[in-house]
Amino acid sequence: MTEKRLSLRAQTEKLRASLKAAGLRSTLPRVQLLRIFREKKGHYSADELHSALGERGVLLPRASVYNAVNDFRKRGLIREVDIGSGKAVFEDAEQAAHHHFICRSCGQIQDIPCEVVHSPCIDHSINYARIEEATIIFRGLCRECRYLERGSNSKEAI
Repeated sequence: MTEKRLSLRAQTEKLRASLKAAGLRSTLPRVQLLRIFREKKGHYSADELHSALGERGVLLPRASVYNAVNDFRKRGLIREVDIGSGKAVFEDAEQAAHHHFICRSCGQIQDIPCEVVHSPCIDHSINYARIEEATIIFRGLCRECRYLERGSNSKEAI
């Protein structure tokens, strides 16, 4: 057996163990869905996940993908990212605490490292009510859009 095949088998077993630990059955679609989150470390809508599964040969009704995403979220495998646009996107819950930058031109979402290791990023010595979540969103122009904006506004581009 090749190293790549062993590595894939080990990764699959790890994904199956994560599903089992979360109280979910380890089906092929769930393993593939969790694999997408763990491999790509991005921000995905349920529709994007549906397409990504289709590209991997896992054909499911859209409602099944929505149900699986909801199950993953409820059990802490993924978290919903509040980007404020009404479009729900999700990311792997195993990622370290971070914030998000959203380009107001192209909509790209980028992770911004958090200076504080634990989330939420507050002084825990202050006696607050129970804080369950904190979201910090930075908005502006990504590098590519900033370049395009500068190019279209410069005298050379006119």
